[in-house]
Amino acid sequence: MSDFVPTATINFFEPVVRLFIKDLGAETYGNVNFFTIAKYQDLARKMGLKSFLIEDITFNTLPTYKILKEFPVFSDSPANQKTNNIFEWVTRLGLLRYLILSASME
Repeated sequence: MSDFVPTATINFFEPVVRLFIKDLGAETYGNVNFFTIAKYQDLARKMGLKSFLIEDITFNTLPTYKILKEFPVFSDSPANQKTNNIFEWVTRLGLLRYLILSASME
C-alpha cells in the first residue's frame, strides 16, 4: 500500500497540526490522519504479518504537486489549491513522507 506518513517531528506537534488542517484535504486527498509507521507495523503484527518493508518514494512524487495545480479540481477551488500547497510545503520540508509499505507472512 502507499500513503502519506508523518515523520516523528510532525507527530510531536500532532494536536496543533490537527487544528491547522482540520478537514483539510477531505475533498482531494481523503481524510487526513496521523497513521504512523509504528501504527502500520502494529496493525501488520496483529494481522499475523511478519516481514514489513518500507520504501520512501517522496522525492519521486514531488513533481506531482505542480501537475495537480493544472487540474480543474485544484485550479477551480481555492480550498483545494490551499490543500495542495500545504501538502507540497509540508512534504518538501520533510515533515510528511510518501511511502510504499508492504508486509508478508514470511
